[in-house]
Amino acid sequence: DEIIKVNPAQKLSKLIPRKDRRADINPLNKEEIQALLDTVQELYPRHYPFFLCAARTGMRLGELLGLEWGAVDFFGRFIEVRQAFSRHRLTDPKNKRIRKIDMSMQLLTVLKAHKNAMREEAVKAGRPVSKWVFSPANGKPLTATTMANRTFHRCLDRAGLRSVRFH
Repeated sequence: DEIIKVNPAQKLSKLIPRKDRRADINPLNKEEIQALLDTVQELYPRHYPFFLCAARTGMRLGELLGLEWGAVDFFGRFIEVRQAFSRHRLTDPKNKRIRKIDMSMQLLTVLKAHKNAMREEAVKAGRPVSKWVFSPANGKPLTATTMANRTFHRCLDRAGLRSVRFH
């Protein structure tokens, strides 16, 4: 009602200490990750390579969603993180720098098999192979909502694991 000239709540955020989000980080341990991967393979076998890649590389959700086959080097055994998928568009990675992440032999084998399965699926459907490493059967990129909120949390519940953030 403009009775007072200054909004007393305007600088309130400077007076109230912020909660440190890093203090809340409580990642899954080795046994919990294996239980999660087993559950994903049972319930969503198509998404197993996605979750294995997340577990073995530590890539962020958006980086996994924006991963293209051109960034996967099977001979050098590394993944080059060049972009991320955020809010339905491609962006730079969070730190704006391209980085290389080594692949384990298990991840390399799973990604090769995944690429071959995608190629066969595309040939049967009469469409080109998707440039996205992780995509649904229609060849379009996956969404963060589908992977983090639906698939990830359903598998955590089904495996009897505690609820954690994806990254």
